[in-house]
Amino acid sequence: MSGNELLTEIAGVPVLWKSDCGYELEKLGKLFKHHVCDNYGNASPHVIEFKPTFTKVAVPSDAKIRWDGYYVGCFHQKNHVTWFHSAATGLDYLVLSGEMWVVHDRQAATTTCYMYCRRTNGRYVERPEFADPIILLLHTVPAMYHRYTIHAAAVEIGGQAHVLVGESGHGKSTLCVDLVAQGANYMGDDIVYLYRDGSRGTVMVGSLLFEAKLFPPGTKRRKDFFDIVDLYGQRGVKSSPLKGIYYVCRSKERHSRLERLPAIDAIVRLLRASNNARMQYDVDEWQQVCQSAATDVPYYIFRFGDRELLELSMFENA
Repeated sequence: MSGNELLTEIAGVPVLWKSDCGYELEKLGKLFKHHVCDNYGNASPHVIEFKPTFTKVAVPSDAKIRWDGYYVGCFHQKNHVTWFHSAATGLDYLVLSGEMWVVHDRQAATTTCYMYCRRTNGRYVERPEFADPIILLLHTVPAMYHRYTIHAAAVEIGGQAHVLVGESGHGKSTLCVDLVAQGANYMGDDIVYLYRDGSRGTVMVGSLLFEAKLFPPGTKRRKDFFDIVDLYGQRGVKSSPLKGIYYVCRSKERHSRLERLPAIDAIVRLLRASNNARMQYDVDEWQQVCQSAATDVPYYIFRFGDRELLELSMFENA
């Protein structure tokens, strides 16, 4: 991190974050601390800049609504998202409430997040909290480079990625943490990326190495956050070839077990775990990635029993 910039690598995509506010850059540095890199060779990064403004968004008159609604539960209801596309400018305008909007310029590889500021007593500038668009940016910017998010956890075992999908509260994060505690490498507990390696066509899993979320013992509503990489001293892996997909569900049996399911079930599950198709760049490629992932590797139901009896070898030998 230097000056007003922070260079990161996310699922193989170099992203340069910019802000004129030291607090925002410090917060980005903590959030992306396992993604920070000093340089990225000769590759040109995608630039994301947070920019204050005292005038509200002006969407071009030719802009048409591409998508309208709440985006995969990432925002509170007050943060309604409307995605406009202007054929005249070639830009996408994602309007979040009335105080923040994102402008994607795919051709120039830039994204500007405008934050509507207010002056108080003619001197103090009130700047909106910039955290709300972060998840939206993490979905849409990598998608320009064919990296598509799914709601899942993932670990790397023996140089290959195992992706854990399932409904919220069924144990994805818990299973992820338990496997890391036994020696797996961490790749993410809530959002990971699927994409195809351009040279080999192999389906890859890209990491999002944020803090893991777990329910403390005896609670069901409050989650604690902690840095699983630092806690267990394991390596945070940026990307790895996909080895298997597992639908995690709770079991009343003591011993966890795996059940193999057909590829068509995996396709349905991945599409459900993916984000809104109308908000994806290159929808055909996104669907092909899901299909390739489902047909290239085995898909299982993982019936999660007693945590104390969990064995890493179940995944090593799957």
